[in-house]
Amino acid sequence: MTEAQEPPWLLIAHPEIPGPSPLESEKKAPVVLDGNGGILSGVVINFDEEKWFADGRKHLAEMAEAKRAEEEQQRVLDAIDAALSPHLKDELAAENAADRVTKQQKDDFARFRKYCIEKWELPYLPAAPQLIVCFLGNEPVAGGARLANAISVVHRAVNFPDPCEDVLVRAYLRQVRAETSTEGES
Repeated sequence: MTEAQEPPWLLIAHPEIPGPSPLESEKKAPVVLDGNGGILSGVVINFDEEKWFADGRKHLAEMAEAKRAEEEQQRVLDAIDAALSPHLKDELAAENAADRVTKQQKDDFARFRKYCIEKWELPYLPAAPQLIVCFLGNEPVAGGARLANAISVVHRAVNFPDPCEDVLVRAYLRQVRAETSTEGES
């Protein structure tokens, strides 16, 4: 990062690396990182405290304003929901029923969750497509589509993107279908 790209209130200098030198201003309060000989030992950080605090207060005010705007938008969206819901009551009930996770899907997802935790120690929500393919590859081929569907349904139910729509998962399922249809022809 060049000196021109750095924030005006911050200059960092390292004794062994050429770059901006610490400012010699009374407004600057130098901080020297004097750790145990680590790679940052000897780094001098100078900053204009007044500018730093002013920027911080400005940033906090901007964040508060953004939160107020987001809350106002949510109030408008809630009002729209309230106005539309009585007219879509039956259709909303049908959609909610269709999106409900079945016991079989919960059981299938529990197997996937256990696999992610025990085998990989990686998160299952949201799941990485690579984990899904590894999981499906360790399961009987006949249940692969059902298991992938369960993973999809649970992700959608908790408003996560469907990882089974990833090209890797789709390609794996396509290959399984192709191999099982070839085996059926023999």
